[in-house]
Amino acid sequence: MKRKIIGCIVIICICIAGIAGFFMYQKKTKQAAIDARFDQIYSIGNDFSAAGSRDEQLDILKKTIEERDTYNSSQDSMKEVSEKYDSVILGMQGIFTKEYDADIAQNTLDNLDTVEDTDTINQAKDQLNQILAKIDAEKAYTFSDEKTYTIYQKKIIELMESYDKRLEAIEAQKQAEEEAKRQAEDSKKFADR
Repeated sequence: MKRKIIGCIVIICICIAGIAGFFMYQKKTKQAAIDARFDQIYSIGNDFSAAGSRDEQLDILKKTIEERDTYNSSQDSMKEVSEKYDSVILGMQGIFTKEYDADIAQNTLDNLDTVEDTDTINQAKDQLNQILAKIDAEKAYTFSDEKTYTIYQKKIIELMESYDKRLEAIEAQKQAEEEAKRQAEDSKKFADR
């Protein structure tokens, strides 16, 4: 009888050890899959940093977003890997938004009310228009959400509208000066008669 009880206890211990070993194996396999994905994602980040041109960086960003979306829709997706993808993508998008910020700042005219050169204003306005077109074309990839895109779009449009108002004011001032000059000439001709 004692042998049967001891045999049952040994069998139960072996079963428990087998089940525990199975779960440890699954956990180890899952962690290996996560580590492999992390290495792949880090490699993508390194490729992005080493890219020679902006177009290459944009292509890498596009591929990474597509890869993340495909991964997230798969049955084997894991939260840790999805979060790592999101983190790397946000970092890449940050590079593009910093570039947009620098371009906008470069084409923002300080003390606009004192600028008299219409060519300077028109050139800055044209550059802002090109930046807006670039942002519109890239918004699906370079912004994390629609709200951020809208903020940039609104900022650029407001700048261009202020430039338009300044151009109108300069034109009105020129017309007023020409009218005053013409009236002075007319007055002089009338006085000479």
